[in-house]
Amino acid sequence: MDHVEPLAKAAVFRGRFEAGTDRDQETKRVIASACAIVGSDTEEDVAGTISVERPVEFDYSHDGAPLMTVSCKIDRILVKPDQEKTLYLRDYKFTARPKVSLAEAFICLWSAKKAFAGQGYEQFALEYEFCTPENEVTRETVTGADVRGQFALVTEAAAKVIRGDDFPAVIGEACTYCPLRAACQGLPAESGSTGDEIRSYAVEVKLRVISPIP
Repeated sequence: MDHVEPLAKAAVFRGRFEAGTDRDQETKRVIASACAIVGSDTEEDVAGTISVERPVEFDYSHDGAPLMTVSCKIDRILVKPDQEKTLYLRDYKFTARPKVSLAEAFICLWSAKKAFAGQGYEQFALEYEFCTPENEVTRETVTGADVRGQFALVTEAAAKVIRGDDFPAVIGEACTYCPLRAACQGLPAESGSTGDEIRSYAVEVKLRVISPIP
């Protein structure tokens, strides 16, 4: 578990936790949560694990025109005994009270269906695993029925951005996971670069990479 402390410090430093939180105390809490989650692993979980830290990325087109690149990284993928036709995705959360995003859950489930298409799985479920403030391991499950209707919302949100005249970029932690981050490395690194300049550059990159919908 020696690697847990630097990872916990990095997570706290990235600002995934409430403002005003004491970083040292929060780091200790995250480490305790991680240890509790690891300790709760069962032999069935270990035996049923088929992949960890699985990246998935695919392109989605609308009416023959590129709309968006869907990408995610699934913490753990496993199959449970007597449920060979169901693929479980597990997402570990280290905030004290994680908020379940149905859009995020939909993207994870959609990505898994794409990645494991034709492999015999009929059902997909996403499990959020986290610790309560009392450090008790808790799990919440999201199924396909729970995210019904999210496809339309997610694709419409992407279409609205591409059809719009402006592409405002929000600079933040999400940039770490953005599929455009490699292209954005060309941004001049001078300390004098302003937020507006960064946003303008992000707009330019988006316009080069993504074709607008007619």
